[in-house]
Amino acid sequence: MSTLSDPAPTSYPSYAEAVQFYEKRQWKHPAWSSSASLSSKSVSSVSKMSLASLSSATATGSSGSSITGIPTWSSGSSTSALQQSTTGFPLPLTTSTTVPLTLTLASSTILTSTVSLVELSSSPTVAPVMDPPAYVSGNVCAGGLDSSAQGVLATTIITALIGLLIWLAFAIVRPRFPHLYALREWFPNPDIRPPHLRSGLLAFLHPPVPLVPDLPADTSDAGRSATDDAQLFPSDQELTQRTLWTAFFIALGWTLLGLIAALPLYVASTPCWAESSPQIPYGGALNTLTDLSLLRLIKLMDNTRVSDPSLSRRAIVGDSDKKPNTRIRLIILTVLVLLLGVLPAMFKLIREFNAVVAYRKRWLEVHCANIEMGWLSLKDAPGFTGWGEGRIKDFLIKNGLSSGMNRARSPRTGRITDSNGQVAEGGNEDNGRPDVDVHGLFTIPETGRLAELIEERDRVLEDLEVAEARYIASFRLTSGVPGQEEVDLDDDERDRSMRIPRPKLLSGTHQRRNSRQVAGVDEGTPTSYVAPSSYYKLREVHDAEKADAPDPHGVKRPKAGEPLTESFGRSVVGTKFQEVHHDEIKHGALSLGTAVRMGKSGRIGLGLSSASERDVPPHGPNSIPDEHGELRKSTISGEGNEERVPWPTETTQRPRQHQTPLVRPLTGQHETLGQIYHTISNARTRIKALNNEISDVQQEKFNDIAAGRAVKGWLLFGNGIRHIPKIKMIEGRSKEDVRWDELQGNRIGLVNTLIYWLSVVVVGLLLAAALAAVAGLAVAGAPNYAHFAGFLKGASSSDNFGAGIATTLAPTVAATLFIAAAVYLIHYMSKIGGYVSVSSMLLSEFKSIFYILTFVCGMWLTAAGALLFSVGSFAAADTNEPRSRTVADGSIYIAVLLMVIIISLAIISPGLLLLRPVRLWKTWTAYRKAVTPRQRFRALYPSRYNPSFALACSVLAVVFASMFAIIFPLIGPPIVLLLILTLVAHRFLVGYVYGRTGVGQTGGLLQLWILHRLGTLLALQPFVLGIILLSRELWGLAGILLGAAFLIVVFMEAYTWYRMRLPGRNSLSPIARDSLENLARATSLRSRSPSKEEGLSLVSSRLTHSRRPRSSMASILDMMSLTLAVMPSTSRTRGPVPLNTEAIDDRVSTEKAARTRPGAPPYLSFADRAEDTAGLLYPPPLLAPLPIIWLPNDSDGANVAHSEAFDLQKYHGLEVTLEAVHERRRSYSTHRSASRQQEARSGSPAASHNA
Repeated sequence: MSTLSDPAPTSYPSYAEAVQFYEKRQWKHPAWSSSASLSSKSVSSVSKMSLASLSSATATGSSGSSITGIPTWSSGSSTSALQQSTTGFPLPLTTSTTVPLTLTLASSTILTSTVSLVELSSSPTVAPVMDPPAYVSGNVCAGGLDSSAQGVLATTIITALIGLLIWLAFAIVRPRFPHLYALREWFPNPDIRPPHLRSGLLAFLHPPVPLVPDLPADTSDAGRSATDDAQLFPSDQELTQRTLWTAFFIALGWTLLGLIAALPLYVASTPCWAESSPQIPYGGALNTLTDLSLLRLIKLMDNTRVSDPSLSRRAIVGDSDKKPNTRIRLIILTVLVLLLGVLPAMFKLIREFNAVVAYRKRWLEVHCANIEMGWLSLKDAPGFTGWGEGRIKDFLIKNGLSSGMNRARSPRTGRITDSNGQVAEGGNEDNGRPDVDVHGLFTIPETGRLAELIEERDRVLEDLEVAEARYIASFRLTSGVPGQEEVDLDDDERDRSMRIPRPKLLSGTHQRRNSRQVAGVDEGTPTSYVAPSSYYKLREVHDAEKADAPDPHGVKRPKAGEPLTESFGRSVVGTKFQEVHHDEIKHGALSLGTAVRMGKSGRIGLGLSSASERDVPPHGPNSIPDEHGELRKSTISGEGNEERVPWPTETTQRPRQHQTPLVRPLTGQHETLGQIYHTISNARTRIKALNNEISDVQQEKFNDIAAGRAVKGWLLFGNGIRHIPKIKMIEGRSKEDVRWDELQGNRIGLVNTLIYWLSVVVVGLLLAAALAAVAGLAVAGAPNYAHFAGFLKGASSSDNFGAGIATTLAPTVAATLFIAAAVYLIHYMSKIGGYVSVSSMLLSEFKSIFYILTFVCGMWLTAAGALLFSVGSFAAADTNEPRSRTVADGSIYIAVLLMVIIISLAIISPGLLLLRPVRLWKTWTAYRKAVTPRQRFRALYPSRYNPSFALACSVLAVVFASMFAIIFPLIGPPIVLLLILTLVAHRFLVGYVYGRTGVGQTGGLLQLWILHRLGTLLALQPFVLGIILLSRELWGLAGILLGAAFLIVVFMEAYTWYRMRLPGRNSLSPIARDSLENLARATSLRSRSPSKEEGLSLVSSRLTHSRRPRSSMASILDMMSLTLAVMPSTSRTRGPVPLNTEAIDDRVSTEKAARTRPGAPPYLSFADRAEDTAGLLYPPPLLAPLPIIWLPNDSDGANVAHSEAFDLQKYHGLEVTLEAVHERRRSYSTHRSASRQQEARSGSPAASHNA
């Protein structure tokens, strides 16, 4: 018998509080419900008891303990006390009678108690009738399909299909677009190109490049060749591949630990939700996926009963504590997390971190010779205002901060050599190298006007090349035979056609051109433009017969070496070109190039070039077929004799032409060619004028450098320059790593950096608000949540497929879009960060995105979901369960959304990395629109590798794994799938797609930071687990986990700082410190303006001489030698810094760019103008040479491009290069021509058909 005697209030403010009161009373029986609270079955049983039954029970006269405050429902017109209490009016009590109550249930269990009957006084107020609470039981055990499981399954199928389609599309497109997907096979130098990847459908899954690049410790072969250096010093992209492998290895270990060890702890001999969870009065349910998580185990720590008697020893029964088994499991889980989850992962990370640190040390000492590169702004060194470059160099040398500005350190021997390659005194390490040794200093002047002029010249150059390309494409090589436009050339004829005859500058050109316009020419000579020289060249007629062969018409041929006087008596004397009288031709006009011969009468007519053609049987006497195939007569008058001449048709064999083919326009629209040629003329004039103007401005800027006028700052490189006060380091150590526009705009500084980070905070707040809404939609099916969000009641159903889609797929898509938008916003805002180098900008961008993904997408999304999950607990005025437990339960419940996000990204994200649809579309459209070779080169030019885009999804996956890989083991497999597919895609992209352009190499600086932060993320899982156990008042275990999380963070921060630390200023010698102090005083105080002699100390007296006309890059070097007395060292003696990259500036290295394209012939020996200024760190506009006009090459033998190149170089003084033509294409054309000629000689039917 159970006796309950808690007093009940006389009225209830709300219906919910009435239900909560009776749930708190726990007046129930195990046979009614598996829950300890008042269930729907108990309320229903009580509601069926009428007042009449209770009155009959009163007659027994028994008395006992009373139960007051129990609402009863009467039949007929009686109004229940509970119904009246919900109206908000007080219900007065008049009398109370205590009666015994005995209930006999189907389980033969008898519950005896006493009930107090309350008689209500009459009242004029009639309360509305309200039904009892409608409890909902929607919990499904693991293995069942509730709405959440259906939504996860649907999301998995949909995203998997989309991802597989993307991968299939890439497999099909990749072999067809080698311009984009095999870029490293043709863009870099041949020494560092990867092996050719076959065109198989799945060949990209296992390319011949390492999955995990090695880090060789032996660097004795460094500097011998580019191939050896590429193997000894992997790029930053290859180091990222190693970092991805480490993250995948750790995630795989956590997944196996969660599925093999943690999951059995949760589900073995423990009740599922349907057996242990209480009934939910306002709808919703705990989904079946969380039934396979830590939530199933910690729920046994609550004050609940279970329906299975065999499991009652693991729960709370009455007031007896039966939870030691659950606590033992939690202790085992804590040991698994710390000893098997955190420690092995930390060991792996530290090992990889040490390997990359050792590699970076070798990279700095051997590959870079410990040479650093930095930027010193004029704002940070106002004392150098007005100082010329020569004066600053003299100051550094006199103060012992430089051993010579024109010296370079060999990367192999470590010796310092001068510009002549001789070993400098004191340059050897044994002789004592200075701690701070500036090897080079370059003044950066203001180049705004110069940059505008160069940009305008680039536009004019593009217009000129476009017009030239259209002009060249307007001509082709034709045979000159009516109906036969294509020309077949043998090797000798092709060689002759490749020789470009030039027109001679003689008088009477107009008359000679008019004399060539004979009858039979179907296109007039152009007057609005100048055609190629071959268009006007008089070509000799070649006979098929030998010179000494008898003429069939009796005309004797002059023999070789015959005196000219002996040929005077012949019928044919003088020129070989004979006049054809149009009135003697009866068969119409002859096309230009038609074969003619002299008949017996001595007059010219259609000629036969071989005996085989003369043997063609006629269709009739003196008849030849006309253009419609009809036979007609054709006579050539001459002394009364008629000669039969076969007219060439498709059915007769055409005579073989032995004259040189003609170059003709494609169409007769000479007006269009006239407009194109007018554009060419204007562009040539404008570009020559711009060349002279740019040359003058460049000379002025070099004078400003020497005098210290209009200076923005100085770029320095050398040993130990990081100790120079207020210098900003350039970690990329290359010219491409410098942000030249930022140097000109003076946007480098703390203010711009603060603006950037404030923008990142704003983006994070906006993303947090958006993800809070996403979390609210994801927890719509949580218990009692829909009651407080009425518009989500439809999504709270536990067996509705639409509700599953609304709570899984919809929030997943929304969260993915919000996160992607935030990443792109941060990417674009990183340009305003005020960073001097591209590598620093990319590092800052990656840090920002990493923090956003960790704190907003990971921690905040989990916290927001947990708070929204427990909104019912916070809204209730009085609850038996602590609110902290509901919040902890919500943090596990929201892990389902995190899992679905990873599922949606697992296949799609690596597929998009491979396919690169945006880049593919831009490249394809730009390549289709390209007219000139330069436009095609720029369309195919590789984009800069951005680690933020390549690793964003992987970082998000690692963050989720660090939080829930063991707490919610189901999240592990999609994370592992995402990381392994990203690893496969990244290997292919690094090996064959990503170009190392636009950014310098840092020796693994970013990768070290990533490994450092991955070690910090190891503290997340102990932290989350400690918070969950803290909500169950397990103080010991929670304290151990939270303390371990704190120690992990402290240890990783201290260890990484210790390994990455660099020697400070205190490690320098006293002389070096004194020199740096002198430099700091000189740069901080504004000095007097230097005298003319000081400012121009290195200016040569030859400046007074007249400026020589510019012709090539040598003129730039002449300006430097005349103005600054500085000449760059050769590539043999130049030091390792600035580092070489794969970047190609088509305006400078035009010859190299012309040989850099898919299918281009191998590199030949050519002079790359970029090598002349590779060691100079002046702004690119200041070193911009004369542009080289890049023209397309016509490979059909017309030689129009060669003719234009000759004209531009000889008559206009402009340098020209032609597009490199692949030898296979030329050999194929020659082979095809030879085959067709062989068929023509053999007289095969195919030859006749082709003719």
